Amino acid sequence: GGDLFDKISAEGALSEAKASTLLSELASTLAFLHAQGICHGDLKIENIMLTGEGQLRLIDFGLSCAVSTVRKNALGSVSYLAPEVSMQEEGSGEDSVSLPRDLWAAGVVAFVMLAGYHPFDPDGDGDEPAIRRRVLAYAKSGRSFDEYIKPFDDGVYRAASAEARSVISLLLRADPARPLEHLRQNDEP
Repeated sequence: GGDLFDKISAEGALSEAKASTLLSELASTLAFLHAQGICHGDLKIENIMLTGEGQLRLIDFGLSCAVSTVRKNALGSVSYLAPEVSMQEEGSGEDSVSLPRDLWAAGVVAFVMLAGYHPFDPDGDGDEPAIRRRVLAYAKSGRSFDEYIKPFDDGVYRAASAEARSVISLLLRADPARPLEHLRQNDEP
């Protein structure tokens, strides 16, 4: 039991098989929420609990709301905010909550599960302004996620299968039309 953050902090990156199982459970959970017109809005490893049997439970629905809700300020954990949310915050100060926001966060979660560290905080210092700058720089660069991560990768992420890296790259695109269906169709993300 416990939360996924504590597990990864204590034990390091998960095996690809375990990460695949948890990501599949997360995808099913998000698909259910999204089918109901609900965006979680604060998906992060600290909000993923594991049962005694190792199954995933998503918690903390305090920032969840109906899809396309417009808020005056972007809410949620900066390190898991999609670039379009940060760009909106940078320009208008409004945050239109949408499904891609959860999908981006799922990509960050998947990366953390496989690599053991945050893709936009490779030093692990938690500097939110720096994380936000890295997310925006990546989003504006037009590079693929694999190209972006090369200078920071210590080999753990690179050791993941091409399929796993492909799923993460799909989720971590600076594109509002990220496909959740791709996650549910792959047996080995």
